[in-house]
Amino acid sequence: MLLDLVTPTIHPTPPKDIGATPAVNAPVFPSASPSALVAAALDSLGLALFVVDSFGRIVATSQGGRDCAASSAAVAAAAPALVRRARRDGRAVGQSIDADRGSPVWLVATPMELQGSESGPLYAIQAVDSQGPQQIDARLLGELCGLTPAEAQVVRLVADGLAPKLIATRLGVSLATVKTHLHRGFRKTGARGQADLVRRIARVAPQRKTP
Repeated sequence: MLLDLVTPTIHPTPPKDIGATPAVNAPVFPSASPSALVAAALDSLGLALFVVDSFGRIVATSQGGRDCAASSAAVAAAAPALVRRARRDGRAVGQSIDADRGSPVWLVATPMELQGSESGPLYAIQAVDSQGPQQIDARLLGELCGLTPAEAQVVRLVADGLAPKLIATRLGVSLATVKTHLHRGFRKTGARGQADLVRRIARVAPQRKTP
């Protein structure tokens, strides 16, 4: 079950009469419910997620979903057909819809191992901007791949779809410098080229924008 991942297991403290030493740094768990913890975790990742019931009605939306290029109304209109297909095929299914702005938005509906109170199984629909930027923190890339700040910045911009010449112009450096950082990025990430680099970087969760 999804909620089992965030439900803490608290081990009882041994009785004092057997010489147990109290744990000085014992973990303190938040008082929020498991469902609230899951919602907060999804919001922190910036993923555009919609939870819908077996009729395709939206019952919960992450902060990323509220900020998504596709309106809730557009997702709600596509959800019933997506849910029917996901229920029939027993797997994740997808559909492209027009966004309120810019490029199309891809919807991916996946059956969840949760039941609605009255409406049967629940489904998670993730909305992905098909041409939107990755919004990955360059510092995070540096920590994950051992990149210098300059290398991480170039790798992040390549993952956003920018060409080396445009990256050089944006960063105010020479094209040769960008190519040097990019080749070092290939070596440190193990990527075999720009397409492979983008594929690897896409596995990193996008970071939520902060005001």
